[in-house]
Amino acid sequence: MVFFRLLLLWIGLLGIIIAGCAQKKVTDRQPAWSKESGLATSGNFRAVALSDLDNDGNMDVIGGSSFPGTVAIWYGDGAGGMSAPQYLPFTGDVRSIAVADFDENGLKDIVLCVQRESSGIMVWLNQPERRWVRGVSPIEIHSYEGVKTADVNGDGHMDIIAANITSDIQGGIQVWLGDGKGAWPVESGPTITGVYMDVALADFNHDGFLDLAAAGWGIDGALRVWL
Repeated sequence: MVFFRLLLLWIGLLGIIIAGCAQKKVTDRQPAWSKESGLATSGNFRAVALSDLDNDGNMDVIGGSSFPGTVAIWYGDGAGGMSAPQYLPFTGDVRSIAVADFDENGLKDIVLCVQRESSGIMVWLNQPERRWVRGVSPIEIHSYEGVKTADVNGDGHMDIIAANITSDIQGGIQVWLGDGKGAWPVESGPTITGVYMDVALADFNHDGFLDLAAAGWGIDGALRVWL
């Protein structure tokens, strides 16, 4: 009887050891990466975003560059391949890119911060058959470094949130509330002063509304949160 009990105990321990080894083998597995595939053979790219822009179920790549200074779009084929780049017809130093459906036609649009030849916040509206038209810009002056999109006020329409680096007295965090038609009738935001490099959104206090966290720079630089 003692022998059988010891045998069962040994079998149980052996099973635990085998299971642990199998688990370790799975968790220790390293990801495999393909060879590098360059979408652009040259250029200084600062911003990148991913989205299914043409609703074909495949992810596309949007890149913003300082040189040549525009936005390039590569449409994915779902097998790792990409189309030739499609360039939006403007020039400027693109600092940040975000995507959202601003005019609610079912296609994701592009918003970007741009400096140098162009200024402010630029919006491009996505049309069927991979066509793009210039949308209404919430602002065409000042220098912005980071841009995000979210439904800040819970009205079902996507809004634009941007970090302003113009100066300590002409900076801040600006919020433009969208009307669902591609226009921005209301401008708000927690502050209009200070240099800010980036902004992020989350519901920190669980009240159902998005809050803001921003990265400040310069004399009064700090990480700040507004509920």
